[in-house]
Amino acid sequence: MKKILSMLLIFSSLSFAQKIDLSTLSGDKGLACEALLCLSSGTRPSECKRSIKRFFSIWHHKWWKTLRDRKAFLGLCPVGGGNFNGFSLGNDDKEFKKLKNIIVNLKEDCSIKNLNRVETKTVKAWTKNVYNDDYGYNYITHFRINPKLTESCKALMSSKYTYIKPKYICNKKWYQGYIADSQFSSANKTPMIYGDWGRGYTTTKENCISYKAFQKLPREQKKKYTQFGSTDSSFKYYSTFCIVKKHYIKKDCWVFEN
Repeated sequence: MKKILSMLLIFSSLSFAQKIDLSTLSGDKGLACEALLCLSSGTRPSECKRSIKRFFSIWHHKWWKTLRDRKAFLGLCPVGGGNFNGFSLGNDDKEFKKLKNIIVNLKEDCSIKNLNRVETKTVKAWTKNVYNDDYGYNYITHFRINPKLTESCKALMSSKYTYIKPKYICNKKWYQGYIADSQFSSANKTPMIYGDWGRGYTTTKENCISYKAFQKLPREQKKKYTQFGSTDSSFKYYSTFCIVKKHYIKKDCWVFEN
């Protein structure tokens, strides 16, 4: 626990953390204080996993029971009184009470994993069907990492006692893909995603040349090209040969700023 507290103080300067009595931090008291500290900061030492898991394991079908037990759990952390930078600290501090209430009501952790959630939209477009190559109106699914903050992050960031600064670093572009409902991953029984999003990259054609120009290239150079058009030997003269370049899709779009 001392390691967690010292790391969080170094990186996030959490005001209320400096008033926690380290001598009492053991058992559930320690876990309660760890949960308060870890959930209030974007800096997450690996030691935070245990307390965060403990906190979110407090869950009942009736939400009011969840709130009751989470509040009781956080109440085990003995935060002392005093003042820091003009703020009074302790259980009589309104701002600290607000933070505890926010944490008690969290549906999920404000973590990089939860921020990097996939968003989808479906549009109707005139395209070639991926199953039979016939053209027609098809419903195309688009994917991207959601650029909006989660409600949990918004709530935590509203407190004066948190230091959470998430930043979206991707371009918000949508990428095509499609879900094969009949095919599932054997590992987690989820639908398999194909297309650009599923394979993780888009492609562009570069340095396209004719069949005649392709034939003049040295053997090693030819290996860099992909043929487009008919592969039938009778029509190969009408094919185009291009270098296919991959553009990998960034999916770790959220980071925490120091």
